[in-house]
Amino acid sequence: MIIVKSTNLKRAFNALVEEIMHDEHGSADSEMWREAVLSMEVAGGDHADYGIDYDGVHFKVRDDFRSENSLFLDELVEHYENLLVNGERVAWVIDYLQQNSFSKRAIINFWKAKHTDLSKKCPCVVYFLFRKSLSGLNMSVHMRSNDVNRKTLLNLIMFNAVHRYIATQLNESVGTYYHFVDTAVVLEQDKEKLLALHQAIQHEYHN
Repeated sequence: MIIVKSTNLKRAFNALVEEIMHDEHGSADSEMWREAVLSMEVAGGDHADYGIDYDGVHFKVRDDFRSENSLFLDELVEHYENLLVNGERVAWVIDYLQQNSFSKRAIINFWKAKHTDLSKKCPCVVYFLFRKSLSGLNMSVHMRSNDVNRKTLLNLIMFNAVHRYIATQLNESVGTYYHFVDTAVVLEQDKEKLLALHQAIQHEYHN
């Protein structure tokens, strides 16, 4: 199991990559370079502009961030706008926590009873949970699977945008973000790409 704690999303991601690189267990799947259970905690405090914001209707992607992450970004943006906006899930969380002052928690459940065969198409995200605390609004995300090279950093940044938006609408500080993944994976063919991304983020923070 990989456990990461940080106050910054990109640093948390880089710490994850470093743990994966030093993991010696590998994977039973020949197509996988690494797979592991992941628990990540990003404490409130550093909520810089990571390139994506959320206004309750659309994810707003900065042009320079789009150029660097164009391969999967449009697909992810469309996917989560459909899940969160068209289904009115985010609006429901805000309304529920505003109207029910006695309740400190709200959950967005993406899982359906029909998803019993994981070999078939089913959501990667199981649920979002929001909880009011003394430090602000915390957000927990539970995923059954996450592709570390292709999706994890973008997921972190997009979910952080949702976290910030809901906290703002509730007049709460942005609290701690928790990211739990049952199977965080790196494909064998993506190993070098992931290491290059890791080095790019390191360079960003050393300059």
